[in-house]
Amino acid sequence: MRSYMRLIAVVALFITTQAFAFFPVNPLVQVRPDVVSAQVYNPYYEPILCEGFAFGRTAYGQVLQARVADIIAPGSNRYAFVHTNAFVNPFVNGWAQIACRFLHY
Repeated sequence: MRSYMRLIAVVALFITTQAFAFFPVNPLVQVRPDVVSAQVYNPYYEPILCEGFAFGRTAYGQVLQARVADIIAPGSNRYAFVHTNAFVNPFVNGWAQIACRFLHY
């Protein structure tokens, strides 16, 4: 009987911790010579909290970043922008690492 109670307690603890877990998203990243933009869209029926970084590598090898942390309403999106001087040191690559979780009130 005690082993079943321990099993139920462990399962309940695991379920409650997974309810607030972050999940990775696949942001849409667009690279132009002067700006890297990362777009996150919320297709779910409840708001999500997203945190992460957008990165851009310039022609000289320097990596610039921008942090994003915002609540995204259902059906809307947010952007993270990284800027540089396009004439002197343009962007050649860009990527983003953003994770979200459901926002339970």
